[in-house]
Amino acid sequence: MASPDGSGGETILSNRTYDLLAILLTKLEGLEAYETYMEDLEDEDRQLVEQIRRDDERHAQMLRERIEQMVREGGLR
Repeated sequence: MASPDGSGGETILSNRTYDLLAILLTKLEGLEAYETYMEDLEDEDRQLVEQIRRDDERHAQMLRERIEQMVREGGLR
């Protein structure tokens, strides 16, 4: 795999692994941000964002489980 900086050097992780980890990190950062914004919301808006947060939690869990499976099956490459 070429390095993300375009230098052509090899990196520790494959694009696939890097991408899954980056998506998981983004989801986790988003979940953290919900707590900040939820304070300002009321009623229907709060319910909507709460539902979206739950969906993001489920998606983060799915990513985590996939990454754990990859580790069990041969490590992160």
